[in-house]
Amino acid sequence: MAQVKPLNRDSVLELINEIKCFLKGLGEEIEVYIAAQLLGLPTLLLGPYGTGKTTLAKTFYNSLVIKDGSDYRPLRKFFLLIKERHTPFDVFYSYHLPSLMRGEEKIVPKAIDAEAVFLDEPFTNQLITSALKDFLEERIYDKFECNWLFFTAASNPPNLYYQTVMQLTNLADLDRFDVVIPFETKLG
Repeated sequence: MAQVKPLNRDSVLELINEIKCFLKGLGEEIEVYIAAQLLGLPTLLLGPYGTGKTTLAKTFYNSLVIKDGSDYRPLRKFFLLIKERHTPFDVFYSYHLPSLMRGEEKIVPKAIDAEAVFLDEPFTNQLITSALKDFLEERIYDKFECNWLFFTAASNPPNLYYQTVMQLTNLADLDRFDVVIPFETKLG
């Protein structure tokens, strides 16, 4: 196992430099992204396909561990590419059907229990976009407290093709994110 380092200025700068070497062509985007995530700010990565949005989030989340007692463990992560067919039950939690059949209300946590959440293309589904408000701002979904420490969403910018799938007519949807990082170049 690689050496576990405490979260401090030097280790963050080292992590930024390592990710910059891995994702050539992304400099400022990496710095702003990691700073925003470490501050606990919901972040939207906005750019065309192939610019490294998903790779950046996965690389960052996979580099972190949580101290659990005297041991370390990986972050509990939840990644999902949102499709039009998804419902909030696909994203946040679902009911445990065998328990419901016995008359017990038991849930299967998804994003509500994850420490790192990555949603790809959340604007393609208005149900999910609507549900993000409380999840991001109040850190509550339905009646459940959310455990996320890091939240990232990624989306392609609207264009002539994509506008038929995604309607960003309500710019308040973007206000759910504290930081929006545009990605413009393809990875080298």
